[in-house]
Amino acid sequence: STRPADEMVQNRLYEALAHPYRRSVLQALSTTPLTIDELTSQVVRDSDADDEDEGRTRVLTSLYHVHLPKLADADLVEWDVNSSGFDINMNVR
Repeated sequence: STRPADEMVQNRLYEALAHPYRRSVLQALSTTPLTIDELTSQVVRDSDADDEDEGRTRVLTSLYHVHLPKLADADLVEWDVNSSGFDINMNVR
C-alpha cells in the first residue's frame, strides 16, 4: 500500500510531467543549464508554437509564470537569478 506522503510526491511528479512544454524543458536541461531565452527557443522548436514574436512571447510567458514554477515546486528544476537573468538547472537526484 502507498503511504499518503509517497502518493502526494507521485501526484506532484505526474502533474509536473503532464504538459509537453514541461517535458521539453526537462529534456533540454538534461545536458546543460540554460537561460530562459534558450529554453523558450527549445520549447518553440519542440512544439507547435509559432516562432513569430507573438508565439515566442506566449511560450516565454507560460514558461515563466506556469511551467517553470510548477517544475520548481516538484523539485525538478531550480532557478538561479544572476546579473544576466535566469539560469535554470535540472535537479539531479
